[in-house]
Amino acid sequence: MSELPAGLEPAAEVVPRSSASAIVLRPGPDGREVLLGVRSRKSRFMPGQWVFPGGGLEPQDDGDFARCAARELAEETGLVVAASTLRGVGRPQELFTLDPDAG
Repeated sequence: MSELPAGLEPAAEVVPRSSASAIVLRPGPDGREVLLGVRSRKSRFMPGQWVFPGGGLEPQDDGDFARCAARELAEETGLVVAASTLRGVGRPQELFTLDPDAG
């Protein structure tokens, strides 16, 4: 194990939590465009980084990752979509994308 520099304390252990992200795509003049946001530089997790809209599963999501992704998308961007218009990519706890064929 390597030694930490003098004065630097070990980081606290990170406990993963259930969360969801939404990947929003639209046609653009040079191909698809993707919606990203910049995290606050004061955030504990990934400060100042470009990220997809998303966040932690909350009680009102009732364990539904699509509902979580839709809620976080609305909270962070103002873009309101029904959870039913999202389709999972991979396992449910990973990512959701907008279904372009949904009405």
